[in-house]
Amino acid sequence: MKRRHACLLAAVGCAAALMIVVLKKNNDRQREGETPKQQPKKTSFRISAAHVIALNTSADHALALRSSIGYFLGLRNVVLHAANRGTAPIAMPLYTRMLLMQGRHSHAELGSRAALGCLLSHMAIWKAMEPNETAAVFEEDAWLDETSAGRLETLHQELTGRPWELLMLEAGHITSTGKWLHHGALLAACNHSATICEWQGSRGYLLTYAGARILLRHAEPFLVQTDALFWLVAAFEPSFRMYWTRKSVAHQSMFSASRTWDQCLKCYIPTFPPLVLGVLLLAAIGTAVVPGGCIYAAVVMRRRHGNRRYSR
Repeated sequence: MKRRHACLLAAVGCAAALMIVVLKKNNDRQREGETPKQQPKKTSFRISAAHVIALNTSADHALALRSSIGYFLGLRNVVLHAANRGTAPIAMPLYTRMLLMQGRHSHAELGSRAALGCLLSHMAIWKAMEPNETAAVFEEDAWLDETSAGRLETLHQELTGRPWELLMLEAGHITSTGKWLHHGALLAACNHSATICEWQGSRGYLLTYAGARILLRHAEPFLVQTDALFWLVAAFEPSFRMYWTRKSVAHQSMFSASRTWDQCLKCYIPTFPPLVLGVLLLAAIGTAVVPGGCIYAAVVMRRRHGNRRYSR
């Protein structure tokens, strides 16, 4: 039994070590801006410029992201923007001012100055867009690789003939709700005739000039985060057509932590009832089984060794 446990622990340890090595190697490749020795890709989307929002525009990961956008999407006009930190005085509704002091109650709400700064950073890019322009916008925790170019081409093919204003380049989160319409292998949208689709994430997206003007009309007064603004406008503005990919084009960097998260755990709990019930059931079972297992182990040890005392 002891040998079996030792082998199991050794296997788990080796797997964990291998995972750490792989992730560390991936992170190092991102920092160094390493790209495969192939010809640069070129997207079929007519993108005027790509924008990267970063707290530190000279950081290694921001520069590497700029290089990966130029390489895997074939874009030469890639602009780095210093993120707005949301600390400057600005007119806000009283409710938002209260949330910034006491914390938010749902994912959509603005719960921190950093989240406000994130929205202001995106808005600055939207305001600078020119007529007939399509922009690619990325946050600093995004990363592109060889699969990004292929998936973007698939999305371009599946969008052909469909009017659109916003294309999200990250897959939907487990907490995203609503009924989806699938328009191909990757392309998806919300079935607004049956539901409202809540969306989480603004790591990367393509936006048209018309879409930017619509978003700016609804961005103030400041009440919701960037991603919530997307799905709210899509739900109530028929002229704002939002699509997303079922497999990410803009991947999440594994070793980067969110700078805007305000530790609101309840804001990320899925609202899908069966899933919530399943989590609660597992928690209840764990609460009962773990102490019970400890008591059972103690009883077995007591019976096996009796009342013998052990000394050092």
